[in-house]
Amino acid sequence: PTGDYHSEKLPHFAPGLTRLGTDADMQQLERWKEMGLSLGQILGVVQRIMMRKRKRDPRPPGSFRYFSSAMREAAERDG
Repeated sequence: PTGDYHSEKLPHFAPGLTRLGTDADMQQLERWKEMGLSLGQILGVVQRIMMRKRKRDPRPPGSFRYFSSAMREAAERDG
C-alpha cells in the first residue's frame, strides 16, 4: 500500500479520529489513493455525495464502495 490511512490523523474531518470503516473500506480507500486522488480530494467527494444522499436517505452507506463511481469520475477528471 502507498498510504497508511490507519494512522493518518483527520483533524479537520473528525478531531482525534484515525480510522473510518472496516478493513475492506481501508482497502477501498487505498485503491482511490492509487488512482491518484489525495486524501483531501477523497474527503471532498465523500462530502459532496453525502450531502446529496442525505436529502433522499439519511442512513450512512454500508461501505466505502458506495463512493467508487464518483471516485473514478474524480480521478479521470482531475488526474
